[in-house]
Amino acid sequence: MENSQETNENRFEKIAIAIVYGSIFITQNLLIFCILCVLFSGWQLWKHYHEIVKKFEWTWKVFVTSAVALFLAKISATHHFNNKYGIYPEHLDHSVAVWTVITACTYLTLPVLWNSLKFLAISINEKSVLKSLKYGIHSGTFIIMWWLLIMAHNQAANMTDGCFCWMLTAIRIVGQAKPALPSVKTTKPAIGSS
Repeated sequence: MENSQETNENRFEKIAIAIVYGSIFITQNLLIFCILCVLFSGWQLWKHYHEIVKKFEWTWKVFVTSAVALFLAKISATHHFNNKYGIYPEHLDHSVAVWTVITACTYLTLPVLWNSLKFLAISINEKSVLKSLKYGIHSGTFIIMWWLLIMAHNQAANMTDGCFCWMLTAIRIVGQAKPALPSVKTTKPAIGSS
């Protein structure tokens, strides 16, 4: 009984993989393919949750790449605004929420890219076609996540540029405006008069 259940699950998994890859050829719609990749990876994660939790552990590689990504994000942000507006980092605290989004996206980009490349290498080296296709779907899911992080980073950067340009314009206008003083006609006192 247990053996027949495993074969049914394997059969269902093979059909799901065929549907995912068949969708790109039949519909020729990349969005549907991406959605099916994410759904398949989510289903596999739910199905093998306990095994994944046992195998998955935070290693020093993830922490090191994340720390390097955070450092590069800070340097990139400071360099971007110094070059674009000629200001110093202490004036960059105008929008903490947007900078949090930029930092978080950059912080997560390297580990997600690393995992997508790792799954791609596993799928290329795998001898079984079915497992190779399965790991290819997981690699595609990580690439989709990576692309979404890049798009969120660009959107946040555009938000800060617009917000910051508006703020600099307001500061310039306020700085150029001089308070109106009452016009007082001054005359020089005549020599000899007191």
